[in-house]
Amino acid sequence: MTDTYKLVPANKQNTSTWSGGTTTELAIYPPGANYSKRDFAWRLSTAVVTAPESTFTALPDWHRVLMVLSGQMHLNHSGHHQVTLSPFEQDSFRGSWLTKCAGTGQDYNLMLAEGWQGRLQALHLETSGSILLRSLPNSTEAFYCLCGGAQVSLPGTNELLVISGDFLLVKPNQLSRCTEIRAIQPTRLIRASIWQRTNQVTYYQKC
Repeated sequence: MTDTYKLVPANKQNTSTWSGGTTTELAIYPPGANYSKRDFAWRLSTAVVTAPESTFTALPDWHRVLMVLSGQMHLNHSGHHQVTLSPFEQDSFRGSWLTKCAGTGQDYNLMLAEGWQGRLQALHLETSGSILLRSLPNSTEAFYCLCGGAQVSLPGTNELLVISGDFLLVKPNQLSRCTEIRAIQPTRLIRASIWQRTNQVTYYQKC
């Protein structure tokens, strides 16, 4: 961990089981927060759903954003709406809703307490392709490398290599200047942007 970023290789991530499969916590805020104690402001994780049918854990005080990474999942939010998600499609819903899932695959989850907002975005890069990223101060940025590999240039650091399964958390104020991500092979990254409601985020533009 540095004052700028935290890079967590795939083999250093902690995976646990839940009723529908396995889940891997990638980041939780504030530092020292614990998911089981429900004392977090936001959390990022990825899950592998192996059960054909499952029910999501109730989280009454959080909002959720879920993106499917592989497979297909049908989410039924009882009394609200239902949706079928294919890879890189996403849904946003309250953690207090009774949510049932039909289908298997991998998904990416962002959980947000009251006062926080966030978005997920799939970035697809071909070999040698690059993008420029910008965000406003106080926005935390995170990148999960689903496949491939890319080099990330952050202010004041050497280029960081992020490969399949790695997770990169960029601390607030570190993308306030233009930051480049350049693929070394066909790459898919999932970007999460998290901020308090007084802030707004400007998304990427291609180089």
